[in-house]
Amino acid sequence: SVERDLSHLDTVSLLAMASNATYTVPGQTPYKDLNATASWIHHFSGLLTWNNSLYFDNFLAQDTAETQRLFWRANSGLEMIVSPRLKTHAAFGWVFAPSYATATDVSAAPLSSGLFQTGSGNLPVFDVGLTYQLTKTASAALSFNRAVTPTITGQLQEGTGVQGGITNQVNSYSSYSLTSSFSHLNGGIGSSASDLVTATAGYSYRFTKELRGTASYTFTTRHDETGVARSNTFLVSLSQAFTLLP
Repeated sequence: SVERDLSHLDTVSLLAMASNATYTVPGQTPYKDLNATASWIHHFSGLLTWNNSLYFDNFLAQDTAETQRLFWRANSGLEMIVSPRLKTHAAFGWVFAPSYATATDVSAAPLSSGLFQTGSGNLPVFDVGLTYQLTKTASAALSFNRAVTPTITGQLQEGTGVQGGITNQVNSYSSYSLTSSFSHLNGGIGSSASDLVTATAGYSYRFTKELRGTASYTFTTRHDETGVARSNTFLVSLSQAFTLLP
C-alpha cells in the first residue's frame, strides 16, 4: 500500500493485493485473484471530510470454462462532526460485476461448467451511521448499510445489515472494543438467503510507534433453510508500519 499527502487538505492512497490458491483436496477449484483500492480524501474544513474510493477485483477460476469475474465498486461520502461528541457519516455508491467464460474451446467448456453464471449485474450500495463520544476515552457507534462483497471463493455476496459497538481507549498504548451485528444475506447461486448474527470482543496493544498487536474472539450464528450453524473464531495478529520517504 502507498499513501501520499498532496496537500494539507488532500490525501491519496493505493492498496493492491494478489493471491494464487491451490488445493490438494479433490473437488475444490483453484483460482487467481487480484484486487486494488484507490482512494482520495479531501478535507473541506476541520468539521467536514469528503471520502472517495474505487475498488476493483479480478477473479480467475481455473475451472473447465476458465471463468473470469470482474467487480467494480465506486463510493463517495461525507463525514461531518456535528458537535464535540457526535460525528456522522453517509456514503453512497454503485457496484458493477460482469462474469464470462474465457476458455478458447467453448464446445469443450460449456457455460454451465463454470464456477459462476455468465452475465453482468449492477446494484446501488450505501453506508450511513454515527459515532457518539460517551466519555473522554469511550465511544459508541451505530451504522446501517447495504453492501456487495466478494467472498474468498470469488462469489459475490449481497446483504443488508446493522452494526453497533463500543470502543474504549485504556491508555496511549492499548484499547478494547465490543461489537455486534445483524445481517440479512441474499441467496446466491446454489445457496439460500440467511441471517447472520455476530458478536466480537477485541483488544489492541501498541508495542512501539510502528509495531501493533491485536487479539479478538468472534461468535457467529447463521440461520438459513437448512437450520442453524454456530462458530467460534480466535484471531491474533501483529502488524508493522513503515514510512517511505520521497
